[in-house]
Amino acid sequence: CFLNKVYGGFDYGRNKSIINKLLQKRRNEEGQKNDGRKTGSRKNSPMEIARKYKKYFEEYNQNRKEICKDKNISNGTFQKYLRLNYLIPELPELVNNKKLGINSAEHISFLDEKNQFKIAEIIQNYNYEITDSIAQKIKRDFRKSKKLGENYILSKEKLESYKNEKSLKIIFTQEEIAKYFNDIPNKEIKEYIISILENTRDV
Repeated sequence: CFLNKVYGGFDYGRNKSIINKLLQKRRNEEGQKNDGRKTGSRKNSPMEIARKYKKYFEEYNQNRKEICKDKNISNGTFQKYLRLNYLIPELPELVNNKKLGINSAEHISFLDEKNQFKIAEIIQNYNYEITDSIAQKIKRDFRKSKKLGENYILSKEKLESYKNEKSLKIIFTQEEIAKYFNDIPNKEIKEYIISILENTRDV
């Protein structure tokens, strides 16, 4: 017993105040250890990870392959967090507070400052959820407008139209992907198909 080891021949009644002080000291020391363990296990926020990956990117002279190999990070994860560094100052706090998802934020990072600011404004004023699906559609239309030399202007009404937009799911087999889309990343296949269809329509 702890008390027997420390106080062997002491009379507890006569030395009660001393024992209580030493017990309190022991409790305080244990509490500090527990606090240290809690602090050490704290997870980094998404933006802290983003800044760390940006530092890797600079230290490795933008060699993603070497970074992912040395740091044991998948290319997709590295890309996702690296893109968060392109968000305007109003958005990182929303990401850290989980008001804007990391995947959605990655897509939003491709927008210009004006449209990113509009996103921040809509989320803050209307508590609006920008889902991954909506964010992808925003990026899609922004890139399309930019390619055509048109001005893309985001609004709450446009977000609502994205939310109500119906989509068609088409499944390709691995054999079909290897045959027709061999050198194209999976997430770019849709844009590739649309570009072909649009060029065919214009002929």
